[in-house]
Amino acid sequence: FVVGAAALKLPIAANAATVEAIAAFKAVETTIDMRFSYVIFEGDARVIMKELISKEEDFSEIGQILDKAKSLLQQLAKFRINHTRREGNKAAHE
Repeated sequence: FVVGAAALKLPIAANAATVEAIAAFKAVETTIDMRFSYVIFEGDARVIMKELISKEEDFSEIGQILDKAKSLLQQLAKFRINHTRREGNKAAHE
């Protein structure tokens, strides 16, 4: 089940990858703030989900955001990252 949802107003015009990276970071940050210890993160942005489980440092445009998210993930006792097909994530795109 979904525990939370959020909407953000970004101060800059951003491309889709940047928006997805910020959303992933905010999801992890919120999870830490709410003191959850076991979390399953799901998203339809395959590149973002794949990068969150990667042990490699990301030097791309969104790398700094994702590296911060990965650092926060280490505070969780247990987590899982799942890629969901866009059709399975309709609520995010309506």
